[in-house]
Amino acid sequence: MRKDVLIDIKKELEDIVLKCNELNKKIEYAIQNDYADDVDAEDASDGDADAWEDITTIKPKKVVLDKTMKKLIKINKAQPEQRTGPWYELRKKMVTASDVACTLRNIPDVCDAYFKEFMINSRDYYKKYKKGSCCNPYSNKKEFIYKKCNKGKSFTGSIATRWGQKYEPVATEIYEKHNKLQVLEFGLMPHPTLEWLGASPDGITDKNVMLEIKCPFRRKITGIPPFYYWIQVQIQLEVCGLKYCDFLECTIWEYKTEQDFLDDAPSYGDNHELLGQTLYGKDKGIVGTLVDASKTCQISDAQPDDKIEDFDFPLTHYYPFTPRVKLDPPTTIKDIYARITNQFRGVQYYVLEYVYEKNPKTNRVSKVTGRITLADGTIEEIVSTETALYKAKPDILMQACKKYPDKHILVWTWWKLFEDSTVRIKRNKKWFKQNSSEIKRIWDLVLYYRENSGELDTVEDVDPNEDPVSSDDDESSSDEESSSIEPPVLDAMVDL
Repeated sequence: MRKDVLIDIKKELEDIVLKCNELNKKIEYAIQNDYADDVDAEDASDGDADAWEDITTIKPKKVVLDKTMKKLIKINKAQPEQRTGPWYELRKKMVTASDVACTLRNIPDVCDAYFKEFMINSRDYYKKYKKGSCCNPYSNKKEFIYKKCNKGKSFTGSIATRWGQKYEPVATEIYEKHNKLQVLEFGLMPHPTLEWLGASPDGITDKNVMLEIKCPFRRKITGIPPFYYWIQVQIQLEVCGLKYCDFLECTIWEYKTEQDFLDDAPSYGDNHELLGQTLYGKDKGIVGTLVDASKTCQISDAQPDDKIEDFDFPLTHYYPFTPRVKLDPPTTIKDIYARITNQFRGVQYYVLEYVYEKNPKTNRVSKVTGRITLADGTIEEIVSTETALYKAKPDILMQACKKYPDKHILVWTWWKLFEDSTVRIKRNKKWFKQNSSEIKRIWDLVLYYRENSGELDTVEDVDPNEDPVSSDDDESSSDEESSSIEPPVLDAMVDL
């Protein structure tokens, strides 16, 4: 057979594969959004463009919630809006789930239920946890009491915590897509009978399963939730009265450039852009981060005694691949940018782009500079004074904010899902019953020292055998150079 004939056949086959792939995306999109099953199958099989119009105009099926969910939603609506004055006041009146682990340090057998659930038999692992110091290796009872009495060190976040906050909504959407579920958002929830206990779940599905999300900055995913997160989940389940929680961990990688993002995609015929999928079929997408320069400058200039929490968190994110948006899938990257920037109408912003220089000998990034595009098209260069690459980009962003404090700064991030793990954790009522008295004891000490602040120096007696805390925290500490584990992403992985 002639070579030119074979080439023609190959092109025709590629066209067929491309059309099938596009149709499959549209059908999958409809399924993810829980559309009704009255699409014209004959039109869809013919690849008729009107078939997709039919799919996108069908109203989603109504999600039916049971009594438990309706009750939780009602309670949630009665709570103050997050990061408002009343919200902070409410948090002061209770122990929240993320703090419980440090109140249980050095409690014998506190980890037994955890070992049994995950069938941990390693002698070294058991020895490490048996004493209970790893309930929370980053904070202890004394530090918890000081914090609740407004005497502790102020913590405004770190690269790791901002990384988690940035990608939590992305992880939620990935979970919804893969499990064909809807996740409802909840704020700070009080325990129904214990007024001193509360929790803020990342979300609860319409099937009454709680969702807890972690996007580790460096920590490797093992398939077993760290003990302190298992404790957090147990408290959240107790507060909300639910039976199960899906503990989702996502390792996110960031591309350095837009072209890297585009190149990592399946290739069929003339269309090389399947924008939500990597070459190996993993999820990918784009985040538009709109930074309020004035608020960012406030945080950077704040003194240790300032109430940092009173400032609104300065980052706003938008995600183009959310299944909640009933729009056609974007076909070009320009379409994505337009959809994101359309949400910024009325906001004056400049676009900040990072430029990487590589060492020709090692082929690794050796320098990062910033280019900010002004309204008139003028490009200004910003040079970082930081030598560590993971600090260079935040430094450039901060310089841009200080230079243009009356504007917003828009930063594009191109990401892909490298690895994810979902572990279902079951509520353990017996464990909570055994350990709740110690949590309450520490909370009572907080109340006592609030009334008797002059005696705070005696907090040392809370637990004389208290072990020192670790300085290596993946999602809480600001010390990002203390670990020997290299970031599992590109050379200059940072928080923005």
